[in-house]
Amino acid sequence: MDVAWIRHETYFPANTKIGFVCCPGRVEPFGTFGRSWNRDMVADMKLLAGAVNAAQVLVSCVSTSETGTMRIEKLVEVANSVGVRVLSFPMNGQSVYTVAMCLPIFR
Repeated sequence: MDVAWIRHETYFPANTKIGFVCCPGRVEPFGTFGRSWNRDMVADMKLLAGAVNAAQVLVSCVSTSETGTMRIEKLVEVANSVGVRVLSFPMNGQSVYTVAMCLPIFR
């Protein structure tokens, strides 16, 4: 799984890293834009929580209805089992969000 890391020192302390990944554990045979997904949620969460990434929080941007479609109903449970806290911040796939718009998740 690829993690895209960014730093945004305007809003977060200098040592803060924010990583973006495409839905850990996603399983969707006929997904968006014709791409199929078959991720292993436990392996993905262990990778995120591991020494290289050391994620402490995962912000899930999918809606409740999407969790079933993507087969990630146990995302919170699996994340918690490896020490990663999950915050829910469902986003409308048709919208563009700025960092400032997303700040409430981190407060």
